Amino acid sequence: MLLHKIAGWPAPRERRITISLIVAFCLWAVAPSIVLSDDDERSEEPTGTTDVPTPTPVFSGVNVIAIHDSQSEQYDENCLECHAAIPSATSLDPTIEAAHPVMLSSTPGEDTEEKCVFCHRSVDLLQFSAGNLRRHVAATLCSVCHGPAGPSRQLYQTGITGNDPGDGAVLYDLVCSGCHRGLQDSEVEGESVDDIREAIFDDEGGMGPLEALTDPQIQAIAGALGGGGGGGD
Repeated sequence: MLLHKIAGWPAPRERRITISLIVAFCLWAVAPSIVLSDDDERSEEPTGTTDVPTPTPVFSGVNVIAIHDSQSEQYDENCLECHAAIPSATSLDPTIEAAHPVMLSSTPGEDTEEKCVFCHRSVDLLQFSAGNLRRHVAATLCSVCHGPAGPSRQLYQTGITGNDPGDGAVLYDLVCSGCHRGLQDSEVEGESVDDIREAIFDDEGGMGPLEALTDPQIQAIAGALGGGGGGGD
């Protein structure tokens, strides 16, 4: 050890550390070129027919929020232009029917776009936020049919009954506002119970599936609109 200090040489342990650091640095420096050369060699090998070309992003340069927002000039009302596979989608479990093929035929709306928006209403406000576009459906809407008072198989313990005076505004927002604007700006202000029933019976604007609404629910909606029990405009 003394000799190393006198001669200015590193001690054996220090020398090993120094050599290790030099070797590590060399490997780090040449590693990229080694990887690139391997890639180059592989690129020259025949690829056969299993290669899949890199797809071009469908929404490259497109504001996906705007095309889903009915208030935007870029809104695209043709939902199936991008979601063509949805009506024929199948469930991962073949014993369970997929929701869209089952529900589309019984969803209120005159055309596919209206049917889509009836269930998928919310639009995320931040581009590329990976949040809510029109994917999720409010459970409250589902409970209209699948709640305790609904006509279909009960899937929810609670739901809107129409017995509470406040239910009318909530029901209107759920089942009417998609086509007739919000309650404060409604196109059907003052509609009576009979008016609403007749529109449902005649399937006016695709309202036929709303026959699932109970009498108390229709009365609650008419009350929220300021309509009476019969007659009307």
